Amino acid sequence: MIKYSLKRILELIPTVFVVVFIVFVVTRVIPGDPAAVMLGPQASVEAVEELRENLGLNDSIAVQFGRYLKGVVHGDLGKSYYYNQPVTKLISERFPNTLVLAVISIIIGLLIGIPVGVVSATKQYSVFDYISMILALVGISVPIFWLAMMAVLLFSVNLGWLPSVGMGEGGLIDIIKHLILPSLCLATGPTATFARFTRSSMLDITKQDYIKTAHAKGLKEKLVIWRHAFKNALPPIITIAGMQFSSLLSGAVLTETIFSWPGLGKLIVDAIQNRDYTLVQGSVVYMAFVYIIVNLAVDICYAFLNPKVKASFEGNGGGEG
Repeated sequence: MIKYSLKRILELIPTVFVVVFIVFVVTRVIPGDPAAVMLGPQASVEAVEELRENLGLNDSIAVQFGRYLKGVVHGDLGKSYYYNQPVTKLISERFPNTLVLAVISIIIGLLIGIPVGVVSATKQYSVFDYISMILALVGISVPIFWLAMMAVLLFSVNLGWLPSVGMGEGGLIDIIKHLILPSLCLATGPTATFARFTRSSMLDITKQDYIKTAHAKGLKEKLVIWRHAFKNALPPIITIAGMQFSSLLSGAVLTETIFSWPGLGKLIVDAIQNRDYTLVQGSVVYMAFVYIIVNLAVDICYAFLNPKVKASFEGNGGGEG
């Protein structure tokens, strides 16, 4: 397992390099001049050119990329043109808010999606099964931005039940109220995915001989389902959960923007509008790195929890560590 883990970690190095390169190049394609944005429309051409020189924007792309890559290796993502602060400082202030939103959303998805999937599998072709799977299909298909705007229109504008902007500053209760709408909207996709995938995985497991043997022994239905079937259906579900969580961390841009949630996604949108190259590329690289690390952890956990995969590694000498 240690050899497998080290192998997966080494495979990340070229992946991270490619991600950094692509993000760097794409940010240079964004229209606008950061120096002109920083100085404002009244700035003279000479002042803009002087600032470009000070910021190193007149250097070749290769020189700029080499300088940026060196900083990334040392944990330095540069300095924001707009905020005049280190990018790492801005990220450290915003990422915890994104993390809170993602954690709450994934918990909602797990608590609702998995039980629905299990019940649908045990009651295959029932009314509950049909309705839940139709709703799951709708949940996967509905665009998150449309759902978020409809939620704001209904629960905030028309009914006035819940706040729709910001994170709240009036204590824990106020923060929870501000969390409800964005977390529920963000949890829609994962909930539907968990329900469909859990149902599929459970249907495969319940057809196995050992499940039939457990029924033949006279074990209670709940015991067979939850102790035997669900236990063996859990490893692939964990994989999907990890993938969904990493997607929530890196893909909450629309949700944070619509609800003005002060997270990393909102920071990236603001940076794009301000033509803040350094902040955009630093934030995107950071989110990509988090996505890669979470998926690495999921791969290792799956290899450890899945008896077949674990046995194959041990058989090849992977269990020597």
